[in-house]
Amino acid sequence: MKTLMINCLRILGLLIVIGLASCSDNDGDRVLGTSDTANGIWEGTVTVDGDDTFKFTALLYNGRFMAFNSDSFDFMLDGDYTVRSNDISGKIKTYDLDDQLEVGVATGETVTISGTVDEQKSIALTFSTSEGATGTISLTFNAAYNRSSSLSLIAGTWLSIGLTITVDDDGSVEGQDDDGCIFSGDISILDSEHNLYKTKVSVESCGEINGSYTGFATLPSSDTAVITASNSDYFLLVPFKR
Repeated sequence: MKTLMINCLRILGLLIVIGLASCSDNDGDRVLGTSDTANGIWEGTVTVDGDDTFKFTALLYNGRFMAFNSDSFDFMLDGDYTVRSNDISGKIKTYDLDDQLEVGVATGETVTISGTVDEQKSIALTFSTSEGATGTISLTFNAAYNRSSSLSLIAGTWLSIGLTITVDDDGSVEGQDDDGCIFSGDISILDSEHNLYKTKVSVESCGEINGSYTGFATLPSSDTAVITASNSDYFLLVPFKR
């Protein structure tokens, strides 16, 4: 894992263009008094302090917000949101890419978001951070979310740079990377009508990255997968090919 993430993130940029365009220790299926209006895969931009703008990918489902900078992949977000009527609000934890660990590391900074959502069309947000930055997030719904999901679609052997995992027919996951890090867990269906899965991952024999993680997986195409998983300390973001 420690030699994996940078190259994986470069590949992930290609997967997003080719496939998707065609925190908190929370489970992906939790519901926090929110509607499902914002559920989906979203693509767009973030502008910070009215100046710096970069590409942004977000995975939202039933109150969980996972996202990352899809320009340079140097930061990730994970947190909670609620939707009432067309209003969306929430609080998100930030993670910065660590060049040595090559995973997202929690910064201690939080982002407060608020705005509006137009179901399966757009999300418009303003935000402020605990460090004093402000900005806007503009997102457009990605129709890849409306593809069906099933364990048969995601089952099989998946390869990334230096990492191989196997997803069994029942969704159980096993794998190991070239550094000896051991991965286990499971992938399950959130909603069979949509292309977003729930992930639970345990990492062992990997130093300070060891621990339990939860997040999402999605299939940009039949032979590509993207898995995100986080806990209060780290954020894992890995693309795979069959």
